[in-house]
Amino acid sequence: IEGVAGTRSVNLCTTRWRLPGLVEEGICYINELNEMVMLKEPKSWKEIQRISDVTIRDRWNAACDAEIQGLKDANVYRLVDRPSGVRCIPLVWVFKIKQPKAGEEIGRFKARCCLLGNIMLASDQDFASPTPRLSTLRYLLSWAAKEGAAVFSADVEQAFLSAPPAEPIYATFPPGYEDPNGKVMFLLKNLYGSTTAPYMFNNYLSNCLIAQGFTPNPLDVCLFTKMVEGSLMMVLCYVDDSAAAHINPKCLDDFYTTCGTAAGGGFRFGQLERSITRFLGFDIFRDPHGFIVSQIPLIEKIFKAAKPYMLLGTETDYTSTPIAKDTTLNSDRPVDVSALNASDREWLARFPYREILGAIGYVALGTRGDISYAYKTHGRWSSGYNRDHCMSLLSFVRYLYQSRELPLILCDTPGPLIGKCDADWNGTGSSQSTSGYICFDGAAPLSWAARTIKASARSTAEAEFMSMCATSTELVYLKRFIESIHNSILRPVGLLPRFMDVADAEQLGHIPSLDDSAVAVLRAQEGIGLDLPPQPVIFTDSMAGKAVAEKKWVSDRMRHIRYSLNFIKSYIASGDLKLAYMKGVDLCADVLTKPFGARYNSKGEQMDSFVKHRREILGHSYYKPQQAGLGRLKLVRVDRASMQS
Repeated sequence: IEGVAGTRSVNLCTTRWRLPGLVEEGICYINELNEMVMLKEPKSWKEIQRISDVTIRDRWNAACDAEIQGLKDANVYRLVDRPSGVRCIPLVWVFKIKQPKAGEEIGRFKARCCLLGNIMLASDQDFASPTPRLSTLRYLLSWAAKEGAAVFSADVEQAFLSAPPAEPIYATFPPGYEDPNGKVMFLLKNLYGSTTAPYMFNNYLSNCLIAQGFTPNPLDVCLFTKMVEGSLMMVLCYVDDSAAAHINPKCLDDFYTTCGTAAGGGFRFGQLERSITRFLGFDIFRDPHGFIVSQIPLIEKIFKAAKPYMLLGTETDYTSTPIAKDTTLNSDRPVDVSALNASDREWLARFPYREILGAIGYVALGTRGDISYAYKTHGRWSSGYNRDHCMSLLSFVRYLYQSRELPLILCDTPGPLIGKCDADWNGTGSSQSTSGYICFDGAAPLSWAARTIKASARSTAEAEFMSMCATSTELVYLKRFIESIHNSILRPVGLLPRFMDVADAEQLGHIPSLDDSAVAVLRAQEGIGLDLPPQPVIFTDSMAGKAVAEKKWVSDRMRHIRYSLNFIKSYIASGDLKLAYMKGVDLCADVLTKPFGARYNSKGEQMDSFVKHRREILGHSYYKPQQAGLGRLKLVRVDRASMQS
């Protein structure tokens, strides 16, 4: 109810909802008679013709006409007689109401012609289009926040039509647009649904960007960089969606204008946003101090799917933790299906455990690092679960829904690239430990994970050492990735081995020892590399694990650990990484390795630590989100002293 404390107003014309007792959901439309009508996405062209509302039927028909006209304008096909002995692939309609943008009453009606790729013959070119890592998107936004760069986003209309098919394809016309003479399409360009379309479009897009002077990143081929007017421009591509960042917005306008010309690829952009608001399912708000990233619509959709399976009255129970300490999910005993009664087996067959968990996985990977451990733990039982596991998953969904307005913040607070890791020794019933890490660019979270350590650790020190190794793998990748982006301003440093001498002592200011990294000695000797950023730091709360990693030799107690885990020693010796100690109460990676609190109404010191660590993992260390009216958010400075007390 608008204006009443504890409630929030929702525009039913821009939010998917459903009436009680109905399975299908949709959005509202106020017709000419001032009646509220729920819109649903049609399943076929015939269903459109049965819509009684003339306005809505005309909008769907107009969307179909626009799609067919777009195929003609793009010279996608040539009319030919139906060939004998050759399979003609049917074209089908796919309809979608796009999410409304600001100022729109109803979202855009979208009609798409798609090939039935499932009946196409196998091809040697059946390769998927590469997709970027989510850490790449987060770094682009983090860099833009710190540099004050503008970020545009755009999607290419009928993107797959830009590239030719890898092999000859014949197709029939979609329903409602059949050729009166019985002719069929011979495709000159790809259509959606084709097994080779993503791969061929990615090749075409990459070649067009390279022709404009962009360089694909060697570690993430979906990111392209170029120096424009003395400043870096980054373009991130996810199939037909793109995000571009540059200090000067005019350079971004010129870039997209060039892409629309024949020389730039002839791409047609459906919606060009001059301030990114939505990308890859993320809602993104720009603030002078950074970016606010959330996935509220997806979380609400997950809750709607899980709500029918919650016990009556429990859907509103307050849940303060994603996974409880009193849960049975860490047991090593597999589910005995034969011991279940018929009622349980029937209920479990209907319960969408994998579907709910899969949707939660995108939230955990995208914006909510605080649920990584709960997601990992519930994932262990995706192949065999009972009612206890399902009840725990429903509690997980309640926590996620009740905290859905906690966004990820990528702020402009500067700082080095650092990682924080932790391990929970022997925390599962199968005698395996859990490793968790998170990497920051300043205060902006870039990457995080909670994983089960496959090798058995005999002590806490061994588990912590293995966690450091996993963190170093990700941190070194991010370091090299960032250096590859800024290679025009940061020179690589070559490490040349030579003996230390008296001159080194004068230049270093002390007698060289094994604690001096090769980079520090080389800087003193040659005076180069002074413009390099400080080496990434891994924070750990294990002094024993830190000592093992920093040793120049393999400890007797660690001889059984595989040699591949000892590569962290070479990174420390070369100066690529540095280890630092941090008290466990201040290490936010703790929430990535173990459960916190009880299932309902958790209180006490442990929950205070969980809330404190959650703030840091979500990037709320320096700024917190605040409602600014009209559904907008803004960042306000937090009192660091009060947060740490």
